[in-house]
Amino acid sequence: MLILFSLHGPAQDLTGTWEGEFTSGTTGLRQTAKMELELVEVEGRLYGIFRLFPIDTRKDDQPNVVYTVEGDRGKDGKTVFALYKGRIVESNVPEMPREFFQFTLNYKKEKEEMLSGKWFYELEPINNKEKGAGTFRIRKINNDVSDLLKGRKKEKEILQKID
Repeated sequence: MLILFSLHGPAQDLTGTWEGEFTSGTTGLRQTAKMELELVEVEGRLYGIFRLFPIDTRKDDQPNVVYTVEGDRGKDGKTVFALYKGRIVESNVPEMPREFFQFTLNYKKEKEEMLSGKWFYELEPINNKEKGAGTFRIRKINNDVSDLLKGRKKEKEILQKID
């Protein structure tokens, strides 16, 4: 899974937990599920955990699948991030879900920080007008991360103190 981030304005630190809707389908039948993305940025490198919940998620539902993700800030300080799917940390579904490979994310901050965009089953869509396999919209809910990323967050804090 590849996730591309497009940020506008000064470089943003995406460290924190993001939560919102993950929608399969762009025309006709659409199915929406909860998604959660935790990120830690350390010197331009991103480390994360991606959680996808059941369709019609209820309050106490657990994620169906949890992936690790990693990526880099764009070259020459460009405000583009790319995240690649890592390993499955946990899966509650009997058969492996069809893998999605790429997200294109746009960062926006008005009242709150938001990431939104399209996701694709294929790597690098031919053009940015492709409908993709679905859409998502997530908002930053806090600057914290789970225990799975605590080591990376500590590394970030140490490097900030050195600078």
